[in-house]
Amino acid sequence: MSKDYIQSVIGYYFDRLTKDLKELTQNQSTGRSFIMWEDVVKYANAIPRDSIIQVWMNKQNYVQQLNEKGYRTIYSSCWYLDHSKYGVQWSEYYLCDPSPYFYESAEKDKLLGGEACLWSEYVENDNLMTMLWPRASAVAERLWSAKTTRDINSAGRRLQEHKCRMMRRGFNVGYTSGPDYCLRPLKAKESYKDDADSLSEEIIIRSIKTIGGKATLKLGSNTTVLSIMNTVIIVAGLLLLYKIFRSWRRKWTFLSRMQRV
Repeated sequence: MSKDYIQSVIGYYFDRLTKDLKELTQNQSTGRSFIMWEDVVKYANAIPRDSIIQVWMNKQNYVQQLNEKGYRTIYSSCWYLDHSKYGVQWSEYYLCDPSPYFYESAEKDKLLGGEACLWSEYVENDNLMTMLWPRASAVAERLWSAKTTRDINSAGRRLQEHKCRMMRRGFNVGYTSGPDYCLRPLKAKESYKDDADSLSEEIIIRSIKTIGGKATLKLGSNTTVLSIMNTVIIVAGLLLLYKIFRSWRRKWTFLSRMQRV
């Protein structure tokens, strides 16, 4: 079976599918449009001009080509969150500009925006949230911001703040730029005294770097550590008092014997 024959079968399927769906929606409310992956454009012949094409393989120049043909577009090529790699990745999402237009153009408004995608081939319930957040926040700010907004340092501070906000609300999110920490208020059951041992904040260290690998470290309330230290000090003080008492008793016994002689 030749490759051309397979492509023609795929094209027939897409053409038939869009034709049938179009007929089904004719008697329904207006304003409905198809959203298709760019694969459909490659194989189909009769794509409605009011369709929205989602670009996920090609670059921004392909967006402009589709816009010039009359199609509206959504861009996703640089925002596949399941394509994870070692190191800081959110900055790449933040700097990716979906628009190929650096000038005013009649087709500019046909680019509707972008979408971050997360497919499940290598994602499970255990790592879904850590892969999704806070990296998706970088995509969101990119799409909501002006084209000239590209300050990585400023964006990094906002991203870290949002990560800590999500952690305080109970979401098990991933890292932003490597080892970091978040401050959160003590829980109600973790009471403290108004003295030198009181603590108003609890520090959670998410991760630390080690030679040749990674490690995870989580520190709870320091109240437990301080309680242990106080116990040690009290025990040491009691032992010291016991030694002083024994020394004083021996001295008193010696003096009593001297008086008898």
